[in-house]
Amino acid sequence: MTAIAVDDYIRHDATGLADLVRTGEARPSELLDAAIDRLQKVDGDLGAVVQLHADMARSALGTTARNAVFSGVPFLLKDLFTDLEGSVSENGSTFHVAGPAAHDCTVVSRYKAAGLSIFGKTHSPEFGGTSTSESRRFGMTRNPHANGLSAGGSSGGAAAAVASGVVPAAQATDAGGSIIIPASCCGLLGLKPSRGRVPLGPVRHEGAGGLATQHVITRTVRDSAAFLDVETSPDDVRDGLSRPAFERFSETIRQPLRRLRIAILHQSVEGIVPDPECLLACDDAAQLCAGLGHRTMPVVLPIDTDRYARAEQALRLASVAATVRGLEQRIGRAANESDLEPATWERYRTGLQITGSEVLEAREAMLDATRQVHAFMADFDVILSPSMATLPPPPGTIGLNRTDAGAAALNRQCTTFARVYNWTGQPAISVPLHVTAAGVPVGVLFAAAFGQEGLLLQLATELEAARPWSGLAPAYRQI
Repeated sequence: MTAIAVDDYIRHDATGLADLVRTGEARPSELLDAAIDRLQKVDGDLGAVVQLHADMARSALGTTARNAVFSGVPFLLKDLFTDLEGSVSENGSTFHVAGPAAHDCTVVSRYKAAGLSIFGKTHSPEFGGTSTSESRRFGMTRNPHANGLSAGGSSGGAAAAVASGVVPAAQATDAGGSIIIPASCCGLLGLKPSRGRVPLGPVRHEGAGGLATQHVITRTVRDSAAFLDVETSPDDVRDGLSRPAFERFSETIRQPLRRLRIAILHQSVEGIVPDPECLLACDDAAQLCAGLGHRTMPVVLPIDTDRYARAEQALRLASVAATVRGLEQRIGRAANESDLEPATWERYRTGLQITGSEVLEAREAMLDATRQVHAFMADFDVILSPSMATLPPPPGTIGLNRTDAGAAALNRQCTTFARVYNWTGQPAISVPLHVTAAGVPVGVLFAAAFGQEGLLLQLATELEAARPWSGLAPAYRQI
């Protein structure tokens, strides 16, 4: 039994739980017990958490000051190239290094310093390679809002854990919509930071050739801002990457927001027209913004679609090949077809054929698109679109066990709006403003110029006040 009631635990965000610890109204051990108790009640249906490190978390209790930002707040990492000392990163794959990590990665060190109680890792598909969280290694993660739908991916385990009340926030990574998509699917707030904002080090410097970044999925805007404060530092080493200017986001969201010029995308740069429900969500958000005094205008992004598609495919395939080759070197043997999911194996074999010149050309195309959109943003403050071009798909329709054209097309519908901002390096945020008549969440996506996370968080703060959301799946409020 836990000393804090379940209703009290799940109704607080991370900032609120830390306040309970700070004032002595709750002990870190009670919060950890509540989180584990909650996990045991709900995760059998969801499949969100793939590693439990309760003993590790308990042994660390009391090692941080009560006044730390998130002292005693239960927290989960994503099982995807995130090193937690003493744990194994399985990356949703049977082909992984068996030994535990010898040290924490940079962001985990910062989470610990902030007082977070890390007690497990969440499900990701193999190497984060698709828009749902299902794998041969760990099965599938289901949506707390609708058990017959996916929680999204690749940070689906994180989103399911937050939406079901296991934790108020969970770490997530994103190289092609992997924060945006599950946040949209599960009715949560998902901010993808600018390229270089959150360090990947110390072992990794650029994920997926510059496409990857990391942050958290949360229920509240203030938590997202506070976590970004924790994850970043004015002393971050400049390792050849262009990094955004340092900012205190918890202070930024308390500042008044100027009225914005908002560009609206009704179809993606690939020409994909969204599901009518997704368009409805976008137009409804545009009306809400207009009602708040912002100016809106339909636009088309100035990106060479064919060049973008060819270059992005080259970079992604080369990234898969580099990932597998790196694991081969660490494991000491070559991967074979039985080691990897069918789609991963196919990408790996194809990726080995990508030449160095193709990778360099892809990088040039990426930087050129960044320049083009940067110029476009001189006339607009924010770009609004659906987060996805489809509603959350059923499990089994996109998984890496499938290599057919239908699965690939559905995956593109999931990623088409979000992943362009991995390409340009801009920050983007999925905001849970819409729910279908059947109770399925539909997120809307706002993107801003490079380094303008503060602006997006200010806008999300205004929208949260105008149309509050709970961030908790209704079916799980009484469990």
